[in-house]
Amino acid sequence: MNADQQSADQSPMGNPRVHRVSESTPVPGVVRVYGMIIMVLNGILAVLTALQALLLFVASKSPLLLVLGALGIAINFVWFRLGKGLRAGERQAVYGLCIFGGLAVLAGVCFLVMGQAARGLITLVGVAALNAPPIASAVTHWTAFK
Repeated sequence: MNADQQSADQSPMGNPRVHRVSESTPVPGVVRVYGMIIMVLNGILAVLTALQALLLFVASKSPLLLVLGALGIAINFVWFRLGKGLRAGERQAVYGLCIFGGLAVLAGVCFLVMGQAARGLITLVGVAALNAPPIASAVTHWTAFK
């Protein structure tokens, strides 16, 4: 046991008492549920992206469509891994969710500036609905994440 896992105070007899600090705090339920939602959505999207790339390749015979499909699947895999990390209580997943959420907000603002108000608002609302609750819960229960 190391120094940050124990605290000592003096007993009336002068002997130090050692109190164990809880080693594992459970990951908040909101974060676990949103992690599962992110995993399921991106698993479905990866399958749909693969199917779309395959169908477009068959229709046009352009290998570039397979490369773009592979890129889309890779992005879905990263998001799937973030959801899995949230469920496991990993701080890196929270950092990644913040970074990708910030990039998505930037994309929404770009859509708004380009005059595509509907697409920009849908992006911003989607980002807020999918990223804000787990980030807020993770920040308030930071000690539960390793």
